Parts: sequence; C-alpha cells; structure tokens
Amino acid sequence: MRSFRKNPVIVHDHHGGLQSPLVEIDNAVVKIVLMMARIHQCLSPSKGLALVNSLIDNQPIQKKLIQWKKKYSSNESGVVGVKYWQGFMKRNKHRLVSKRGQK
Repeated sequence: MRSFRKNPVIVHDHHGGLQSPLVEIDNAVVKIVLMMARIHQCLSPSKGLALVNSLIDNQPIQKKLIQWKKKYSSNESGVVGVKYWQGFMKRNKHRLVSKRGQK
C-alpha cells in the first residue's frame, strides 16, 4: 500500500531530484548575465555567486532558501555556493554559454 505525503516534494521536471527555491530568480540572473556580456564584462563563477547572493540578501526568497536548506541540507546558511552555480548553468545551458578565457 502506498502512503502519500501531505506536502509533496518538489521534483525537477526533467531530471528528477530536488528543485532549488531560487529557480524563481533564474530569469533575472540570466538577463543580468546577458547584459554584462553585451558590454564585454566577464562573469566568473565566483562573481556570479556574489551576484546571486547580493540579489537574495535580506529578501523573502532568502528566507525560503534557509527553510529549504534546513529541510534538505546540513548547511543552513542563507547563501548559495559552487553547486548552485553549477546547477544554474546546467539549467540555463540553452541560454548561456560558458567559454574558457583567453589571454
């Protein structure tokens, strides 16, 4: 017999797994990254993380992130890390292209 939870777990549509609560701001971050590319400003992963963390700082979405991390992670901070950026780039690979820098 199957048991169903009252609150279903949010699963990513295409690949399974849990979906970050920050998916809501993906479009805004992509737009900022594309604007920066137009003016030839490179965005490294560390700068991208700083951008996302500054966007969510003291915002309601940061509270959602903290609640989500309390439930699904051992890290309960209100900031995102390298794994978030990797997931962001993977989710948006059809809109963003990452290239190795050249001298």
